[in-house]
Amino acid sequence: MTYIDVYDKIKINITGALGAGHHLGTPSCVIPLNGKHYYLERTGAYENRLHGLGYATTPGLWKYDPDEKGLQDFIRSPRVEIGKNYTSALGVNHDGSLIVARMDGIHYFDPNTKEYTKVCDIPGVSDLPKYTLPTICPNNGVMIKCHDDKTRFFLGTCNLVGDVEQNSLWVLENNNGTFSLEKVKGTDNLISANGITGYSEGGKTHITYSDTNAGKAVLYSAEYMPTSKSLSNIATLVDFKNGGNRALGGCPSAASPLTYNGQRCVAVAVDGTNKIRIYPATGENLDVFKMIAEIALPVKARPTMPTFYKEGNTTVAYIPTTARDEDDRDGGYIYKANMPEGFEPVNHVGTYPKLEEVKAAQRFANQKSGGSGGRGTVA
Repeated sequence: MTYIDVYDKIKINITGALGAGHHLGTPSCVIPLNGKHYYLERTGAYENRLHGLGYATTPGLWKYDPDEKGLQDFIRSPRVEIGKNYTSALGVNHDGSLIVARMDGIHYFDPNTKEYTKVCDIPGVSDLPKYTLPTICPNNGVMIKCHDDKTRFFLGTCNLVGDVEQNSLWVLENNNGTFSLEKVKGTDNLISANGITGYSEGGKTHITYSDTNAGKAVLYSAEYMPTSKSLSNIATLVDFKNGGNRALGGCPSAASPLTYNGQRCVAVAVDGTNKIRIYPATGENLDVFKMIAEIALPVKARPTMPTFYKEGNTTVAYIPTTARDEDDRDGGYIYKANMPEGFEPVNHVGTYPKLEEVKAAQRFANQKSGGSGGRGTVA
């Protein structure tokens, strides 16, 4: 097994710019876009939790320019109904727009105009009665290229209150210009759907996802069937708690795909530790001896969704971190590691319609129905 050194901490304290202190920040993923890096930020999530609220009130996006080594364009999500502006997942579409999951729905985000264009609700979350606090929220999300040559945005949900088996995986579908977020059959009754990655190979779409609660911490593998929107051949890839003497502990959190010497892998952020663990993406009941590599942060900080991509000829890992309490002094920073030779990134780009086409379709639908304007473009 390979142990990978983390050699650099980007000198960015994301929440420090807001005066909140980095121990309250939750930068949850890094998305490379046109040479820039967008960090999804859940500013204030834990500050509000101290007051009995389990969601962020001022989430938004940071854009980091690696050439200038500095932050640009803090893009704060607009204040919508209380509890519904929590931003959780990003994906890149082929036209350069971002697909963004917020509690008030799924949006296109235009990096040039900084506008959000809503395309659909999240069932059970954004369609709640006004001022009703949700009990679930969007969690990890990722673009996955399926074997029908369509790249779809997959999303998990988790609980804001307690361990309740009411969550699932969801997939964003576009049907002739109409968007819908549809439940993936076979993933009912999850506690915290997370760790989603995937790829297509041999006429099949393979995915991984995790489910965690107080007594369970399992990373699953399965095959996704686009026509029926269902899973088959679900297997336990890694059991982090009940793997006997070979279990390493922690809970699988957000994950990203990559390859090692051509082998498909999944890099899993392990909550409760300071580590990213890399496993084969297929198999069953893998243990510590099947681990391909491990990235250990040099400080006490909890990793969130890692991102891998090329800088020159080197595959680089960007690892956002968070903090659950004031003991995690180095949480809230982004860490960087050069991957050993043989590791290659796998970054899928969505095949959804261009943003300008979506806006045109919304205008046409509103004119046809006698309404005015688009469907919820939010500045």
